[in-house]
Amino acid sequence: ADAGAVADAGAFAIVGEMICHDAAGSVAKSISVPFVGIGSGPDCDGQIIVSMDILGLTPGAIPTFAKRYADLGVMARDAFSAYADDVRNGRFPASAPKQVAVPPAGGKVSASDNPSGNTSGPESATSKISQ
Repeated sequence: ADAGAVADAGAFAIVGEMICHDAAGSVAKSISVPFVGIGSGPDCDGQIIVSMDILGLTPGAIPTFAKRYADLGVMARDAFSAYADDVRNGRFPASAPKQVAVPPAGGKVSASDNPSGNTSGPESATSKISQ
């Protein structure tokens, strides 16, 4: 009844979190706007899961209704650890910085503006930055 009143009042959608699957399905069928579930079962009109949970960026346990599709948290920690180790041991930055071309807004420059002679792509920029 409350969901129907919310829909009748002009809501464009309703979100329900951790509602019993049977109840969520009944609500979804009884209202005129989409009913989007967060852990409320497959009979909702749509599903939400927090991206941090999907990507494995949430430390510790995730909600029982969520699913982890990757473990980017571990990958990020490993990458930062390797970077810090390289800095501490003098492996980064390199003693002679590599020049990386930055493309101009138009994407092309003349050969005289670029020592490499390339007039298209990222190598063709007039400005350079140290990496």
